[in-house]
Amino acid sequence: MLTLLACILSLNAQQVPNQSFDSWTVDTLAPDGWSTYESLFGMPVGLAGKDAADKVYGPYSLRITSDSVPGQPSYGVLSGVCGLGSATNSLQGPVFSGSAFAYKPDTLYLLYKYTTPGIDSALLLIKMTNAGTGIFTSGLTTLGLPLDTASQWSLAYTVITSFYAGATLPDTLGVRLYSSINYGPGGGIKGSVLHVDGVLFGYVSLPSGLQEVANKLNVTLFPNPASDMIT
Repeated sequence: MLTLLACILSLNAQQVPNQSFDSWTVDTLAPDGWSTYESLFGMPVGLAGKDAADKVYGPYSLRITSDSVPGQPSYGVLSGVCGLGSATNSLQGPVFSGSAFAYKPDTLYLLYKYTTPGIDSALLLIKMTNAGTGIFTSGLTTLGLPLDTASQWSLAYTVITSFYAGATLPDTLGVRLYSSINYGPGGGIKGSVLHVDGVLFGYVSLPSGLQEVANKLNVTLFPNPASDMIT
């Protein structure tokens, strides 16, 4: 069911680049189009990577972990992070450039698993701007989606529509994923692990060209009824 949802949503208008984290052609430090502490430091530090064994579909999922940085005890425990676009460092952690984006999706969906040895949550943050100015309601620059413990692959979502301030379209999309909701320097609980295998947008109202394509799609599920598996 999660795979079917992912396939259908991927047809609707613009999606997050490399949304299922299956492309790592540039190097092994970050998925294409995204940045991590690994790509920022230019070396593997054990906070983010691809997982070929624990996934929903495609060759990989993204795995980010809260842990200490080898040989750098002053950092303490860092929340693993993966953000859209290139990254620069700051005292508050990596700053991500985001990616060009020109649509206003209605809903954001996330396929994820999350485990933690303590009381913790993972976190997804989404930001949309136009010429550097946020397009969400006044005073709200970023939308957050906390991710609770899930031992099996789960679908989380948040409705975005009610947070748009007006008709302005974005020109830049920012998405960040953290293995701990306490993602500042030194934050997080060591051993918290977030797997993600899809960051997907849903659209109720499609541009006319895409709507014409969507109207011609036929999806058949069988057998019907079914007790455990459908095709």
